[in-house]
This record gives sequence, C-alpha cells and structure tokens, in this order.
Amino acid sequence: MQCIEICFGLLKLRWGILRSPSFYPVMVHNRIIIACCLLHNFIRTYMSLDLIKAKLGEGLPSNVIDDDEPNIVNIHLLDA
Repeated sequence: MQCIEICFGLLKLRWGILRSPSFYPVMVHNRIIIACCLLHNFIRTYMSLDLIKAKLGEGLPSNVIDDDEPNIVNIHLLDA
C-alpha cells in the first residue's frame, strides 16, 4: 500500500492536473493518468537532472527504487 501512495505522490508533485478533482469522463481520466505515468518514466529515464528527485532528496524508500539504476523511480502500470 505504501508503494502505491508514494507513486501517486510523485505523480501529483509532477503533474498539477492530478492534484484537483477531475470532471472529465472516466475513460479520459484513465488516459490522463496513463499519460502522466509514461511521461514520468520517460523523464526519469532520460533526464540527467530531475527536479522532483532533487526536491525530495534521497528520502524515497528502497522498495520503490528501480533495479537498473538505484536512484530512479519508475511507475509500472498493471494490465487490468
């Protein structure tokens, strides 16, 4: 449960559209969340300096750290 909360916390820090209630249809809202996750992973993979990581520091729990690079948090979507 904590891992999910951390992932959504990271997304809400990065994307303002996720901080407030959404009045979009459910399908559109689902696509917004998926797009935010994909962009988050792209930014974390290809940017040498991530401002969100700098803002949070090294306070992320070790159970959400990606195995390939020890300081990158990627959000993985599960197929429904």
